Amino acid sequence: RTLASGSNDKTIRLWGVDTSTGSVTGKEKLQLTGHTGSVSSVSFSPDGKYIAYEPLAQWQPDWKRYKGGQQDFIWIAKLKDSSIQKIPSANSISKYPMWIKDKIYFLSDRNSLSGRVSLFSFNPNTGKTHQLLKDSGLDIKSASAGDNVVVYEQFGTIHIYDIDQKTTRKIDIELHADMVYVREKYISVGSQIQNADISPSGARAVFEAHGDIISVPAKKGDPRNLTRTPGIMERDPAWSPDGGWIVFSAVGMGAIMPDLYQVMLLGEGSPDLLQRLTEDDVVEMWPAIAPTGNQIVYVADKSRLEFNNPIDLRVLDM
Repeated sequence: RTLASGSNDKTIRLWGVDTSTGSVTGKEKLQLTGHTGSVSSVSFSPDGKYIAYEPLAQWQPDWKRYKGGQQDFIWIAKLKDSSIQKIPSANSISKYPMWIKDKIYFLSDRNSLSGRVSLFSFNPNTGKTHQLLKDSGLDIKSASAGDNVVVYEQFGTIHIYDIDQKTTRKIDIELHADMVYVREKYISVGSQIQNADISPSGARAVFEAHGDIISVPAKKGDPRNLTRTPGIMERDPAWSPDGGWIVFSAVGMGAIMPDLYQVMLLGEGSPDLLQRLTEDDVVEMWPAIAPTGNQIVYVADKSRLEFNNPIDLRVLDM
């Protein structure tokens, strides 16, 4: 019977709701003031006696490891006397409070050296905070509460976390629309060619073009798309000294960070063999193959994990 609203005027207002029509009556029941910035993300406790909310909304929510004066945090207000309980910030951001049963679920970058945002819960009765999801992948950008579940968005996909089963699952969503520009079609990629390498014999060259790895002849023969993976970005091809395989960097094959892959060139009429060489939580790129062909040196960008010394040169034994 009550609707809560946050506002840019630094207040929370509680409004009466006509239960017969579901519309706001326009009668203001309570106003909470004294905040230092815009108030957002208000969530009622199940008994309606408390609200959890963000008393200050950060103007740039994607600023990693932000510790300044607009740091997001969560307050719990008791509506009877307007008293406040604060969720411990742990020198981190906390946002999107969602009150389900006896806990408040929220997003935070606490416990993460890289500032990665994950899902947490807070019990107002015990004052204890728990991390619910493993600190992996990219940030969880937003979340909302459902019937004993939390629905959240991570890297452009929707997931559901079941608070009783403590499990999460990805929701497959298909959108069907009459949009000509997203239909499958042949396109010219000549203007998108980059990052080339030449085969040891000089008979062919390999290129990155439109996210695929393509081999083309110097004189006679046909171009060959070695990967044929729409929706996956492949980059930085390098040809082995014996001419039998090519290594490249790719993102999207079941991962959200670029890893190294190898494609074995089995000749005309035979399908090329593709295999994954690395699987790390860093950006792996620009591979170069040793003259002997038994090692690959590549760049590993750890900037999402480490603030100091984020770039490494690594060697992979073949």
